[in-house]
Amino acid sequence: MLDETYPEWSHEVRDITVIGDLVAVTAAITIKGITRCGVGVDSALDERGIKGAEHDALKRAAVKFGLARSLYTRRPVKRKTPSTSGSNQKNIRQSEAVTEKQLSAIYAIARAKSLDAQLESMALFRCEPEQLSRASASDLIDHLRNVRISA
Repeated sequence: MLDETYPEWSHEVRDITVIGDLVAVTAAITIKGITRCGVGVDSALDERGIKGAEHDALKRAAVKFGLARSLYTRRPVKRKTPSTSGSNQKNIRQSEAVTEKQLSAIYAIARAKSLDAQLESMALFRCEPEQLSRASASDLIDHLRNVRISA
């Protein structure tokens, strides 16, 4: 998509942080001298997870340019269940999936408190905010509201 729209685009990985069994990758995309960053989180236990985190970071950076938004709407919303339960991923029925209003609240509250919404969601629910159920999204919103920031 970027190659077709802006063939002169470039990208770089700016940071890789391992947090327990998770890896957070910060990647930047530059188009015509303007740079936007995105953060992706996935499993640090294998190469697939690390590549997935970089992919998500690039996707998020592209969205900040108004590109690649369709990547978030084409696939069904899925909820990852913790590996300790031994169950596979389950599709959340559309009526139970996180709403756009909830996602907006999650990102706005996190931004206002200088928190990373993806990292908070991964730490609490082991999935990204876009993969939460409505109930889990409400719990994440409550969590973010209750985080105390020390000055």
